[in-house]
Amino acid sequence: MSYHKIIIVGNLGRDPEMRYTPNGSAVTTMNVATNRVYTDQTGQRVKETTWFRVPHVCLGQAGGKREQFPAEGQYGACGRRAET
Repeated sequence: MSYHKIIIVGNLGRDPEMRYTPNGSAVTTMNVATNRVYTDQTGQRVKETTWFRVPHVCLGQAGGKREQFPAEGQYGACGRRAET
């Protein structure tokens, strides 16, 4: 098995959503928008937005602190391990 680290940098589309698993671990889900601006073949400037829904598992006491996450509209980054 191999894995890759993915880092998403963008703006939060809404406040993070926090819930708890049956074993007590906090899971915070963030909706992050990334923007790409480029010029197409006709010379028109194009702005493309891609949305990511990123779950973040917090183990222990750190998961219950919602203030550690940015709020809606703020710029932020999050990273995850993607297994293949």
